[in-house]
Amino acid sequence: MEAIVAALQAGEAGRPAQVTRLTVDKGFIDRTIALLPMLTGSVRDIRLGLNLILGVSRSVGYVSQTLTGAGPRLGPTTWP
Repeated sequence: MEAIVAALQAGEAGRPAQVTRLTVDKGFIDRTIALLPMLTGSVRDIRLGLNLILGVSRSVGYVSQTLTGAGPRLGPTTWP
């Protein structure tokens, strides 16, 4: 009975907030180094990389729009 009452109690509205902290330790760096050479610059591989490295999922449309919007903001890229 207590479980039913607890389940019916009011809670926070909306989706839970995403965690905004990222711990970059040796394991994270090693996993990233191992995965990056396997990924191309395609939208689907960017999605895969986000999932495997950061544990987040984004739609093809989201990634594509982000890339399209980033191009004009970044301008020509110069490498050191």
